[in-house]
Amino acid sequence: YKLLDIVVDTPALIQALVAPYKKHIYHSRVNLLRGLDGAVTAIDTGQGLVTADCYVLAAGSGNEALLAGTQSAVRMQRRPLQQVMVKGKLPLAYAHGVSLRTAAKPRVTMTTHPMDDGEQVWYLGGQLAEDGVGRTAGEQIDQAKRELSDLFPWVDLNGCQWSTLNIDRAEPANDLQRPDTPFCQRDGNSIV
Repeated sequence: YKLLDIVVDTPALIQALVAPYKKHIYHSRVNLLRGLDGAVTAIDTGQGLVTADCYVLAAGSGNEALLAGTQSAVRMQRRPLQQVMVKGKLPLAYAHGVSLRTAAKPRVTMTTHPMDDGEQVWYLGGQLAEDGVGRTAGEQIDQAKRELSDLFPWVDLNGCQWSTLNIDRAEPANDLQRPDTPFCQRDGNSIV
């Protein structure tokens, strides 16, 4: 079964988006300065103030801290994952491993990230990553090995390197359920 799906080379996309604006992009820890009406009046970068007519807050989980203590109507939630990464001489694969036992979500979602050394990294998500929260890295890797062995028995995983990555999905509050659509909301003179 094949789906038309878009796979994005995120580092290349970011480099392409940044290239024409490099001299206007800064990396720092910031604080929002707000007026009495709650509107953002400036961003304190620690190296100076940045002012604008409208501010776009696209800091993912950082938005939670930026909005803390404000009158913002936007509420955030975090849904944790423990992703697994497998590096080795692996085939290119972008797949959802599905079965009847976990019909609501893919057992494993896999994307491939080519490395400069000619090897591939499989990045494993789906139900595996959601259920991995609370497991040790070793337990999560063992579960990933079982899942891949069951779903892709023809792939030789001998000699592969394994690791995990704990991340939080930052989303608009939705009773810890996955949002159905992308989120963008006007919040005074800001867009979150």
